[in-house]
Amino acid sequence: MPRAVRPFGRSIGEFQGMRWKLADMWREIEAARGAAFIAPVRARNPFPDPLLAATAKIQCNEMSVRVTSEAIQVFGGYGFTDEYLVSRMYRAARYGSLGGGTSETLRDLVGKRLMSNDNPQDVFDLADF
Repeated sequence: MPRAVRPFGRSIGEFQGMRWKLADMWREIEAARGAAFIAPVRARNPFPDPLLAATAKIQCNEMSVRVTSEAIQVFGGYGFTDEYLVSRMYRAARYGSLGGGTSETLRDLVGKRLMSNDNPQDVFDLADF
């Protein structure tokens, strides 16, 4: 649908601001994908590592809310209608930030782990790469 919209006689993809918005959305998606992939790779015992899993979940959930919110902006008023997938995706993103632990709960888990007697350096050790 966004490619079909032609404000001022131009495709919205021809506007620099829209391309930047799409580039930022893509960047956030790829950063979250990296966090989601790295969590199981770096996990040792227990698997999955609660710190890495919580960090990846926070990153992915908050990215999905931001990106789908921006997608609604791209679609304009159509973004809120149930006829377009973006509306359902936004609702699913909002639910994802609640189901399985809110971002605040997960942040508390991460903070407690970093402040515990466990050596948080183990989390940041890149020697295994």
